[in-house]
Amino acid sequence: MSCPNCERIKAAAQASACGCCAAKEKAANRRERAFLAVSLASLIAGFAISRSELHFPGFPLTDPSWIAVVLCGAPILNAARRALFRDKKITSSLLISVAILAAIALQIFVSFGGNADGAHDSYIFAAGEIAFLMALGEMLEAWTVKKSRKGIESLMKLAPKLAERKTADGGTETVPAEKLARGDVVFVRPNDMIPADGEIIAGESSVNQASLTGESVPVDKFVGDAVLAGTWNQSGALTIRVSKPNAENTISRLIRLVREAEAKKAPIQRIADRWAARIVPAAIVCAILVAAFARFVLETDFLTALIRGVTILVVFCPCAFALATPTAIAAGVGNAARRGILVKSGDALEKLASVDSVAFDKTGTLTRAELKIEATHSVGRLSEREMLALAAAAERRSQHPIARAIVAAAQGISLPDARNISAKTGVGVSCDVGDEEILICSFAALAKEKIAVPAAAEKFARERRERGETLVCLVADSSLEGIFSLSDTLRDGARPTLEKLKAAGVGTIMLTGDNAAAAKRIGASVGADEVFSELLPEDKAAKISELRRNGRRVLMVGDGVNDAPALASADCSAAMGALGSELAVETADVAILNDNVALVPGLLKFSKAVLTTIRVNFGISLAINFTSVVLSAAGVLDPVSGAIVHNASSLIVVSHSALLMFRKKDFETV
Repeated sequence: MSCPNCERIKAAAQASACGCCAAKEKAANRRERAFLAVSLASLIAGFAISRSELHFPGFPLTDPSWIAVVLCGAPILNAARRALFRDKKITSSLLISVAILAAIALQIFVSFGGNADGAHDSYIFAAGEIAFLMALGEMLEAWTVKKSRKGIESLMKLAPKLAERKTADGGTETVPAEKLARGDVVFVRPNDMIPADGEIIAGESSVNQASLTGESVPVDKFVGDAVLAGTWNQSGALTIRVSKPNAENTISRLIRLVREAEAKKAPIQRIADRWAARIVPAAIVCAILVAAFARFVLETDFLTALIRGVTILVVFCPCAFALATPTAIAAGVGNAARRGILVKSGDALEKLASVDSVAFDKTGTLTRAELKIEATHSVGRLSEREMLALAAAAERRSQHPIARAIVAAAQGISLPDARNISAKTGVGVSCDVGDEEILICSFAALAKEKIAVPAAAEKFARERRERGETLVCLVADSSLEGIFSLSDTLRDGARPTLEKLKAAGVGTIMLTGDNAAAAKRIGASVGADEVFSELLPEDKAAKISELRRNGRRVLMVGDGVNDAPALASADCSAAMGALGSELAVETADVAILNDNVALVPGLLKFSKAVLTTIRVNFGISLAINFTSVVLSAAGVLDPVSGAIVHNASSLIVVSHSALLMFRKKDFETV
């Protein structure tokens, strides 16, 4: 189902895709505004003549309102012709065209039919006003929908324009960002936008990623770290090797996916399309029946009956009904995108609104996937500080999560010089410190290395394993000196997030590959209703499928990597921390670009608001249409007033949808 307004909105959306199309759109908008101004002037002149005693040659057939009919009506007639003869479709533009032509036919009938009483009334003015109001409504609706597209427009503004590329002779040249290729090296000065996805090969800095993730705190970046196009380099100069061309970088991919999301139809929209397609022929039949009823039952004159039939055509046009869903979806997708949430389709919004259970992967979703030292046990001669110093000296060059946790815990402690650092396959890391050989290994490796474990250390290890914690041992010259117990850290707001979901009547589930003890401890910490442990990726997918078979409507929240099978198995899926992860963005229905799990309850609440808005839009459009038909059949509305009511209903629906852009409270995090 399409109407002139819908086609205009689609054209405006497509024009934002590139600069040249945007320039053409601006020129077209200027031309439309000029046509509207000239048409309005012609209508004012026609109205003044019809209400004055002046004799205008040939009036009303020479009514200046013909200008409005031509300038504003021609595009509508052309759209109806293309749809009918080229696409073999009956569209609402056909209804409007029939209404305009019927008004012109009315004028011809009055002028040549000998009806002297209405000789100075102009139905050319009515035809011109119908066309003018349709064009004006079209422009206002497109403007309103454009406001609701601020999400994608803000993303497009992030697309970098220029880059400072390194040349073969060691200098730099300024080139358009779209010309960058994989492997190019670019130089980024402080306070400049990073022009491409890539890897830092020289320099270190703080990078502000708030434009994409919504996180206000800049992230420290060092050599080897990945950076993303559209983020801002703040403090230091960076040299970056481009990893993706412009068309494939993160910001371009997000823009493309948001645009596709706006184009995808929700199931509720397909219902609207089917109804709208039936309404068009029904309107024509209704107009004929109303005209016949007025003529033969109410015994009005032929002209009055014809006017009522024409008015039915004007008011019956289901433009507001057709706009009810796409405008709400556009506003919803745009608002979410501005807050770092990429909703990939209207279908996803509709599914989110029906969710009654949320399943969370533990690692990287409810927890940070960052270990921290919970407790230490010294066997004898070393203090906790000395143990940390030796372990950190051995681990400081490693990027393993355990190594990072030990080094972080040793911050502020002077580290000894570690020599001959090497990895021992299946055991751990060894090095020389002073005259001692230091080994960092798992508790299980002690038996393999034939290292004795005192009873007190054995008791400590047993208690900590029962809590689901990870054990790391410090060995000096083949003698156990101490044990570190590490655990995963909860995300800020993880527990309040699950409490919000439960308060809203949504069940909470935690899925993890951890052992039962560790899973039970974390599950209790976050307040999950159900905890399933020792699951492989395929087991998580099977558990989601089982929940769905039991009648649950499940949203799966994961990191989009090893959770891909579970994400695909759920009714709807959301990938946390998806920025930079192609698999996450492509697999999940929703990509939360930062790692703020507290956005999930608000997302569910907002999706319900979008669906409610669509249903209210349907009610508004149908109520106004039904009332207008009754008033038209009774002769209260004529073609001119009917055109005003028709456009008013469309603007009410679009404005109601646009209110979704201003909903902020749903996304206020804990």
